Amino acid sequence: MGNVRESAGHRGALTLCLALLAAALPGAGRAQTPHAGHAEPIARVPTAMFPNSIVSEDRAFAMTLATSPSPIRLNEPFELTVLIRPLTPDTRGALSATVDAQMPAHLHGMNTRPQREPLGEDKFLFRGLLFHMAGEWELVIDAAQGRARDRGVVRLIIE
Repeated sequence: MGNVRESAGHRGALTLCLALLAAALPGAGRAQTPHAGHAEPIARVPTAMFPNSIVSEDRAFAMTLATSPSPIRLNEPFELTVLIRPLTPDTRGALSATVDAQMPAHLHGMNTRPQREPLGEDKFLFRGLLFHMAGEWELVIDAAQGRARDRGVVRLIIE
C-alpha cells in the first residue's frame, strides 16, 4: 500500500511542476487566437496538377492531357481527357489507348477501373479514376496505332 501512496504523491508533484512550468511560458493561460489577416488554415487540401502534355517513353506519341476537376484531389474521383498525336511513321490504322495508375512503393494500383469513352479518332475520355491514398502515383497511358506501341507516364505526389 505504501508504494501506491508514494506513486500518487510523485504523480501529484509532477503535475504541479508541469503546471508551474506551463504558467511560466510566454502566452500561457491565454487563448491562442490568430490575429486578423494571419489566420491559420483550417485544413490542408491535398491536390495534384497534371502536366498539360507529355511525350511517350519511346517518343512514338505526343499526349495532351486535361483533368476534371483540376486540380485533382485526394480520394475524389476525376476524369482524364487524352488527345494522342503520332510522332512516328508506323502509325496507320485505328488508335487505341488505355489508362491505369499504380503506387510503386505500395505495389498496388487504384481501387477503381477507369471507363474509356472515345471522343474521336485521336481523343479519349477516361472516367472513374481515383487516387485513394497519399503518396507517389504513376499514371500510365498506353497508346497503340499500327506497329507503334508506347506509353506515357505521369508521376505525381498526392498529399
